[in-house]
Amino acid sequence: LGTQTDNALPATGLNVLGADAATGDFTATYNGGTTALPALFDSGTNSYRFNDPTIAGCISPPSRAMYVGYYCPAVAPKNASTVNTGAMGARVPSISNTVNFAIADPNTFVANAAAFIDLAGGGGATNFVYGMPFFYGRKVYIGIDQRAAGAYTGPYYAY
Repeated sequence: LGTQTDNALPATGLNVLGADAATGDFTATYNGGTTALPALFDSGTNSYRFNDPTIAGCISPPSRAMYVGYYCPAVAPKNASTVNTGAMGARVPSISNTVNFAIADPNTFVANAAAFIDLAGGGGATNFVYGMPFFYGRKVYIGIDQRAAGAYTGPYYAY
């Protein structure tokens, strides 16, 4: 970011979350809960990954074996949300914002499709990972530690 004219941060309309310099995390509070979980964005993860024991996990059968380990909500899509908060002590002002998303039953997905927007799983996870579904329809920026881009110095995430 900020090294060429075609990769600058937009001047307005960004949610910017400072990340902890040691871990790269910010925090996410899931569905109105009281526990702030370490969180990160990871385009290499194919789903939202978090622990929610109230959502049924896919089991085989009746689910296709490829979906075991993901969530199969009884009523889908299941609406969910997180409140993200920038890491304290980061070089970016600490802000909070809400992300709304849905959790689908993967058994309803088109067979042999390669990407799913509402896929979630991760029972037992101790953090919140915004995987590839978060990136669909958004521009996501990652500020590198100690590098300035516009008004911000990394590490941070912006979207």
